[in-house]
Amino acid sequence: MVLAALLILAAQEAPAQAPPCLPSLPNATLKQSAWGKSWYLHAESIEMFDHTYVKYGLPRNLRPGDLDYAAEYMGVAVALDRQAVNRDVIYLLTNAETCEFQPFQIKSADPG
Repeated sequence: MVLAALLILAAQEAPAQAPPCLPSLPNATLKQSAWGKSWYLHAESIEMFDHTYVKYGLPRNLRPGDLDYAAEYMGVAVALDRQAVNRDVIYLLTNAETCEFQPFQIKSADPG
């Protein structure tokens, strides 16, 4: 009983760690999921890096090292493909435990 109480206390005092898929994350509290956010559920566009981004395809499970932390959007980590040469596609963390990210791409200009 005492051991269990000590383990709980130690876990509460331990600093939060970045998810394994984003070891470069500077603030482990940013591992919030986009899933519960109304702007994500309603597929709203995102304004970042002087561009407007829209959802692009389905969420993807990525390996540790595929992405680098780039920014934060409303408490959710935003990452870039480590090998990308531009910011045409960004990835929002949707599940830190499974390394799932939702890609967003730059919104195309209206042809009209």
